[in-house]
Amino acid sequence: MANKDLVNYLEKGKKGGFSFSLLKNKLLEGGFFESDIDEAVEAVKSKLEEIPGKSKKVRKVTGKVNKVKKSNQKRKKENRLKKRKMKRLITKKNESKFVLSAAIRDLNVEISNLNREKAGMQKQLKEISSDMDVDRGKERELQEKIAKLIEREAKLNQEKKNLEVKIDKIADKIGKISKIKSEMSEL
Repeated sequence: MANKDLVNYLEKGKKGGFSFSLLKNKLLEGGFFESDIDEAVEAVKSKLEEIPGKSKKVRKVTGKVNKVKKSNQKRKKENRLKKRKMKRLITKKNESKFVLSAAIRDLNVEISNLNREKAGMQKQLKEISSDMDVDRGKERELQEKIAKLIEREAKLNQEKKNLEVKIDKIADKIGKISKIKSEMSEL
């Protein structure tokens, strides 16, 4: 069974002179399902075909009927012209709305892309920051090792000097002992 709201909308639209295709497009833009819309269109079309009092037999046309038909045709023609003008206006407005809504959709997509890109960059920044923290920790460890090595080198240099002094003293003593030995061998 066709959706009553859709049927009412379509009936009002048809009375206003709009085509089913224009009304259908509006409903699709409004988020309705195409199958529901098609069902409602068929319901409205079948109602329009069931106008009471009209038979399929051809009637004789009198002069009065011809005058009424001519005035009806004239009114219909005027109505069609008015409807065309309205459609053009509506179409222009719809085009503007469509362009603006498309631009807004594009902007929303771009904002979404930028937010994803921002999140990726923030993740990279956190990774780099944590890597830098690790590197700073390693740098401190290496600086401490270097300081200990420099301190150890200084101690070794001091020991080397002390040993050189001792070697010099021993060399002096050996020299004195050699001198004493040579003097004793002369005696």
